Amino acid sequence: MELFKEKIMDDIQEIVNKYGAMLDNLKFPYKPQQPIKTSDMTNAQYGEYLDAWERDVEVWKKQVTEYKKQTAYINNAFKNEVLTALGIASHPKAEKLWDMAWDKGHSHGFYQIASEAEELAELLL
Repeated sequence: MELFKEKIMDDIQEIVNKYGAMLDNLKFPYKPQQPIKTSDMTNAQYGEYLDAWERDVEVWKKQVTEYKKQTAYINNAFKNEVLTALGIASHPKAEKLWDMAWDKGHSHGFYQIASEAEELAELLL
């Protein structure tokens, strides 16, 4: 039984490394800073800068939306692989278990979430 548990934790470590690297490669988009009107700038020049900034902000908003989609995809794929590795993916209480593991471990990263899930999974098996 101990050897089986060790194999599961090895599998989970690989999953953590895989999805951790994916998250590490995501960079939150840089937010454009609103231009400041200087004393040597005409109102027309400042207006052009503001127009360009507003276009940049719209692009940034789309980038943030895409970043959030990618993050959600990675988190969901991570969850599915961990639950599968633990052998509880199809269990009716798997989602509740995951929510508890996430709440308890997400501030410490993927490995802690997976460790919490592994400990809680024993209750379902």
